[in-house]
Amino acid sequence: MVEIYEKSDIITSYIDYLDNLFDFRNLKIKVGIDAANGAVFHLIENIFNNLEIDYYIINNNPNGKNINLNCGSTHLKAIKDFVKQNNLDLGLSFDGDADRLLAVDNQENEITGDHILYFCSKYIDELKDNDFCSGNSNE
Repeated sequence: MVEIYEKSDIITSYIDYLDNLFDFRNLKIKVGIDAANGAVFHLIENIFNNLEIDYYIINNNPNGKNINLNCGSTHLKAIKDFVKQNNLDLGLSFDGDADRLLAVDNQENEITGDHILYFCSKYIDELKDNDFCSGNSNE
């Protein structure tokens, strides 16, 4: 049997899942986000507000023609400049369809998908031990 969900239910479930992974409310960092004028533009504020993460967003005004236009994960200069100009700790940059995420630190170092995969693979056993992979964390 196929279950049908309303979009709002899926978003709420995803926020609850993230909230159970980690206590984001205790993070003392400022995050810049480049939404690439793409698919994630409408979700970012909802997710980050609910998790009470201090964030600042750019390129979140799609007009049907500006997706990935000098922004997003294919143009990291935009998020690097934004992080530096606003004295942020971290920058997250999505691509237009939000299936790719790259990051930068406040020293303009790039954190690629390869880095993220390496980190996840290196710490997968610890993540499993804490039930993070299953979303069953009570921490």
